[in-house]
Amino acid sequence: MKAWIEKIALLTRAKDWRLSFVPFVLACVYAWMLLLRLSFSWTLLFIFLLSLLTTIGFAAFGYFINEYFDQKEDALAGKINKLSLLKPSMKFLLFVNILLITFVPWFFLPKNNLSYWLIGLEILSFLIYSLPFPRLKNKAYLAGILDASYAYLIPGILSFHTFSLLAPQIKAPHFLVLFFTTLFFVGYRNIFIHQIKDVLSDQRVGLQTLPMVLGPKKSNSFLLSLSFIELALMGSFLLSLCSIHLTFIVYFLSLIAFLFYKKQDFMDLIGLDKDYSLLAARHLTDDFYQFIFPILNVSFLIWVDWRWISIAFIHLFLFVPHSFWFKLWSILWHQNFRPAISFILNHSLYWLFKIFGVDLIKEQSSASNFLRKKIQR
Repeated sequence: MKAWIEKIALLTRAKDWRLSFVPFVLACVYAWMLLLRLSFSWTLLFIFLLSLLTTIGFAAFGYFINEYFDQKEDALAGKINKLSLLKPSMKFLLFVNILLITFVPWFFLPKNNLSYWLIGLEILSFLIYSLPFPRLKNKAYLAGILDASYAYLIPGILSFHTFSLLAPQIKAPHFLVLFFTTLFFVGYRNIFIHQIKDVLSDQRVGLQTLPMVLGPKKSNSFLLSLSFIELALMGSFLLSLCSIHLTFIVYFLSLIAFLFYKKQDFMDLIGLDKDYSLLAARHLTDDFYQFIFPILNVSFLIWVDWRWISIAFIHLFLFVPHSFWFKLWSILWHQNFRPAISFILNHSLYWLFKIFGVDLIKEQSSASNFLRKKIQR
């Protein structure tokens, strides 16, 4: 079973979307449930699970279509195309299963005519991007716009519309426009980085992507501009959340803390004197979108109703890699936060013992030593 799942994940390029695209879309879903004040219910939990399935389905669908119509070009470029290794019957079976995961949930999810239009637009975008004609993937100035739209913008709007049907009496905050615009720039930055990485292989097959048209210097400046705009939009959106409730300042402060942790990448961004397009700083905000933002949203949901802990377990198990937890532990314990954590833990233990009539200061003992002495007696 495990080997079969790993094979399916490889064929659908799940490595490219499981820890990037899907967590960010789910973060949007959590945000909609908060902003629309949707109360916990088993029906809503079921709808969430269906939205998770269709999100995975759309991601696999997009990559399957792209991979299928890239087989010829990948062969010319010397790239391994996973689908080319499958028999036609196996490709068909895989595609049918992807379609089922994508569309069966929509028999139960809230929908109306706008939902059908958005789903149709998503599928159409996949096709015109990848099909031999019109194959907008090969159009330097259109490819990025289309990719950013079907990868982030349209799924974000569709997810909001779906959950808004559950709370038609609550109007969407006007500043959501900031967030949807941010989604577009996140997607555009990511596809532009991908095009930069693929410049050599694209040259071998005669493609002319935007980085080739702009050249190294202008590509660097363009990517810098995208990153500045994206960061300004996301920061403005997170600040705007405070107009709903002051507690939401946590989001903006988390972004500031994240940038402080990534200070070297942030300095590379604002330095303007380096080849930014080749530095790790080009992915500056990705960890915030893929890990911090979803976890913050889930935490607020649990704060509103502890029963949302059910989706927290799902999210943490499926969409947060082990490396993230090791990195987080390293940040909190081995770096600047270690004294603060020690202070909190020591004082918590002190007052816990005080409740039971033990003053560790008067005893001149640590909690562990005091317990050890008691056990030895």
